[in-house]
Amino acid sequence: MSRLLALPKSNLSTKALNYLNAANTAKYTGHNLLNLRAVWRISEAWSIALRVNNLTDELIADRADFAFGDYRYFPGRERETFLQVSYQTPGID
Repeated sequence: MSRLLALPKSNLSTKALNYLNAANTAKYTGHNLLNLRAVWRISEAWSIALRVNNLTDELIADRADFAFGDYRYFPGRERETFLQVSYQTPGID
């Protein structure tokens, strides 16, 4: 019988205001990312975990700067989904 091992967990990742040049006249306002994770215990030995990063699929700049006379924005990762199946030998931690 499967059961939820832990309540789904979420975390909010924040990138704050970032100035792009030395004069602090250009800025990247930052972003928020919502990530979720849940784990189901299938048996004493088996579990399944589901993780979703950037749940809202927000377009973000992972890095932004001013270089070589121009503004540069490096795109962050789009929504990612991971499924993990785990086996742990019973009685061994």
